[in-house]
This record gives sequence, C-alpha cells and structure tokens, in this order.
Amino acid sequence: MYLGLALWRGAEAYLVPEVVSERALSDLGGLGASIQNFELQKQGTSTPVLYRSRAYLTQTIDLGGASLERASGPTQLGTVVSRRRLVFVVGNFSILDFFDRNSVVGDPRRGFFNMAFLTHGTYDFAADARGYAWGGVFELHYDDWAMRLGRITPPQEPNGLPLDVRVYKFYGDQLELEHAHRVLQQPGVVRLLGYRNRENMGEFNDAVSAFRSDPAKNAAACSGFSYGSENGGAPDLCWARKPRVKVGLGVSFEQQLSDDVGVFARAMVSDGRTEVFVHIE
Repeated sequence: MYLGLALWRGAEAYLVPEVVSERALSDLGGLGASIQNFELQKQGTSTPVLYRSRAYLTQTIDLGGASLERASGPTQLGTVVSRRRLVFVVGNFSILDFFDRNSVVGDPRRGFFNMAFLTHGTYDFAADARGYAWGGVFELHYDDWAMRLGRITPPQEPNGLPLDVRVYKFYGDQLELEHAHRVLQQPGVVRLLGYRNRENMGEFNDAVSAFRSDPAKNAAACSGFSYGSENGGAPDLCWARKPRVKVGLGVSFEQQLSDDVGVFARAMVSDGRTEVFVHIE
C-alpha cells in the first residue's frame, strides 16, 4: 500500500507497508537472479509477514526556471515543481528510489525482467535483506542536470535484516551525476554513479591467509556464519572482518526509441577484494 500526504509547501510524507508471503515453485532455491523476480525474497516465508518498507519525508525548494509537471504514482504525489530545485529526503526507503532510476527497467515486481535488471550487478548498495535502509538524500536539479548525494545505513551482518544505525561509523555513501537529453525528440538520460561503503567486512586475501595460518579456527562458527565448516574447510570471511572501505564506479545510459520502446545499458567496476556485504540479489 502506497500512502502519500502533502504537508506544507514543498513537503511530502510517504508510508509504504508491505506484506510478504511466498513459496517458490518446487521449493526453488539457490539460483540467484537466474529466473525469479523481486517477489522471491531471501527473508520470505509461507507465513505472511507485515513490515514497513518506507517511511520518509521530502522537502522541495524551488529555485526558479521552467515548470515541470510530476505525474502521480507510487511514492510520488502529482504536483508541479521548478526545473531548478533542491530536494531533501530523510527516513526509511530504498536507495534505488532515488539512485540509478531507469525508465526502461525498474522495480522487478512491476516489470517483465528478473532481479538481474534491478540495478548494476556490482552495486553493493547498503540495505537490509529486503532492500531498505534508513538515511538521507540531497538532490540538486538544474534544468537538464541533476546531482544526488546520499548516506544510508548498512546491515549489522552481511545480508541481514537488522541495520547498523551508527551512520558516523558504518555507512553507504553514493554520488550520482545525471544529464537528460533528447534524440529525435525522444528523451534519454546518461548517469555516472559512484559509491563508497564503510562496513565491518572481510577481505578475501586476509581470509585465505588466516585459514592457512590457523585452519582449525575456521571449523567453528563465527558471528552466526560458518563457511569453513559447511564447505569442507574453505576460508571463512567472518574471521577476517574489520572496518574496511569498498568503492565502485558505474555509468548507465537509457534512450527512448518511441513512446513504447526504450533501450538501456549499464556498466560498473567495483572493488573485487572484499566480500559482497549487502547486495540483495
């Protein structure tokens, strides 16, 4: 259920409760993004579970310029804003509500494509296991240009539901630059996206070194994870976890060919030395 309320001038509040109940075909599991859409969650069960996915406030400050009409939709009240404006967001949301937004492919719950098309495959954006987090976003729109800056909370454990709200210590930062254009009267967008995560995560080389120096240590569970014992003595990342920084840089392009047909492309290079900490795929 998508609930939105206009408060004072330029201010809006949004609340989105969700219920998940799932049972995969033939008890399917372990195929990642091979076939499922976003409805098959890692934390889903056949028993219905009610939770809050979004609860946030936005404040828009018009700076002048031409008017832009915003159509009504999920988490967007219909209104008219200036093409030059500041936007502030704070609360509980998905970072993909604001970053790497794509008009060709978007939320896999409402489209044909599977989870592999959710965002950059190497975008290790901070979120809980369902894809949501707490944080803040700042946007500057100036005609055909836009800049976004955000900081959000990572989970306490990799791919876990509890979030670490100490945003001064562990966090996910992202910066996006966007330029809109038109080709043969059809709209298109180019985006440059960078992220920097600081989390308590393991590095592969450290895990291998620790395993070689003390293989018996990997036989015991560590913070709820026991990769070593479950995989016949494989190095266990949890023994190598400490505060680290992980970065990535990507570019995306989308172009409408007609009112009903569009194309897009994405490419991102990311830190391959540290574990995937929060990506929900």
